[in-house]
Amino acid sequence: MKITKYVKKSKDKYILYLDNGEIIDIYEDVIVKNNLTEGKYLDNNIYNKINKDNEIQKSYNECLRYINTRLRSVKEIKDYLIKKKISNENIDIITKRLLDNRLLDDDVFCEAFINVKLLVNLSDLALIIIL
Repeated sequence: MKITKYVKKSKDKYILYLDNGEIIDIYEDVIVKNNLTEGKYLDNNIYNKINKDNEIQKSYNECLRYINTRLRSVKEIKDYLIKKKISNENIDIITKRLLDNRLLDDDVFCEAFINVKLLVNLSDLALIIIL
């Protein structure tokens, strides 16, 4: 298979056209990581690798949105990915990447959790004293 062209679809996604008529939605990071250029020939190994990389990138982006709502623990992320039926191998890859990029940190999560609980308890105590 050979890449005939790719067209930007959204902020970080492209549509990849192959000479066999196949069309693939693919993330920009996967294009860069695998040096996918127009005219590049894809053997089965490369084809399978970009599909796996694309699946990992999709799950990674979903985790970023999940983390964006509030801090998460490593366990919460793993449970989230298990619920989405992501393979254990990909869960390990995604979790490691999040940890390496300092987007997950159980120490920071614990400290924030404790501080929120203390603040809530102090606020409740202050209300009781005022009443």
